[in-house]
Amino acid sequence: MKKLINYKEIIRIREKELSDGSKSLYLDLYRNGHREYEFLKLYLIPEKKNDKEARKYNKAVWEIANSIKAQRTIELITSEAGLNVARKSKILLSDWLEQYAENKKKKGISKSIYFSIKRVICLLKKYDSSGIYIREVNKSYILDFISFMKTLRSVKNNGLKNSTIRCYLNTLNAAFNMAVREDVISYNPIKKLDPEERVKTHQSERCFLAKEELKLLENTPFPCKSDNIKKLFLFSCFCGLRYSDIKNLKWKNITYFDNGGVISIIVQKTKRPLIIPIQEIAMKYIPSKGNSNDNDNVFVVPDNGYINKMIKKWALNAGINKNVSFHTARHSFATLLLSDASVPLEIVKEFLGHSRIETTEIYAKITDKKKMEAMEKLNKIYNNMR
Repeated sequence: MKKLINYKEIIRIREKELSDGSKSLYLDLYRNGHREYEFLKLYLIPEKKNDKEARKYNKAVWEIANSIKAQRTIELITSEAGLNVARKSKILLSDWLEQYAENKKKKGISKSIYFSIKRVICLLKKYDSSGIYIREVNKSYILDFISFMKTLRSVKNNGLKNSTIRCYLNTLNAAFNMAVREDVISYNPIKKLDPEERVKTHQSERCFLAKEELKLLENTPFPCKSDNIKKLFLFSCFCGLRYSDIKNLKWKNITYFDNGGVISIIVQKTKRPLIIPIQEIAMKYIPSKGNSNDNDNVFVVPDNGYINKMIKKWALNAGINKNVSFHTARHSFATLLLSDASVPLEIVKEFLGHSRIETTEIYAKITDKKKMEAMEKLNKIYNNMR
């Protein structure tokens, strides 16, 4: 029997001191007989004497670093033991999606996400009535399925938008990711798509709110007795968290300081660690902890479909004629940072938890367009004065 290595000794968290006095944390590990380093993008700030805030912040950073270390340890042990070989299960793609839908339903996903999975199953059956084993799905199959969905645009002149097709592909991508984790397939075929082969979302389809519109919403009563959804939405506008991350936010993820706080989470979508400093503008929407435990949820979060329905009514009552949804809050957070606060793109990328700077650049293009429109208005005003 192959002897396993003592992973406690070969995976270590190390610190690299930076020029500004902070320290970058990274993993020092062995993989396949070779030494590797994995920088965690986590940073310790300098601790001065009796600086409780800095100690709390660094403690939260260390907890996330140790969580990542534990995960890497499991991965290495699994690989060393020869257990990381995917099983070539004979299961149809549509059957796997049905299992995926039921699994998610038991975990309490929103009706909109459940509907999205069911819709993908329906489209796949229209595209390929005979079905296909999930292990046989490849890049070519995915590209043909995308082409099929694009042909639906001509049906009754009210077909699928790029944003809708992309939503369905994201649903399919998540189901494939779970299949990889469950050793049903060895790789996710959607990951094989080149950037130019992916479905692009037009910038015009991204809805965001300007600071004046946020003020309108703050001053507009919510169209139901409870203003809980109003607080959820505005909280997201000033911290950028997704619906899934706010829904799973627990009291242990929040560390309070005298003049603010910090949120430390593992992002639900990407499974990456994220640390976000929060100020009074966001903290005022956090409810009182009361007798809640650290493992209790911070917010009571209704179904996403219901939230979006009520937000649309609220926006119309405020005189905002836009297709506002809960995710609009995240878009608004990004554009406010870039346009009004002039925060560098790289910092906004970290706040949003994006893995690629190209994703964040979409917001920069939107704000550049708005700046051009503003200058055009100024030009018209000047010309009318002449």
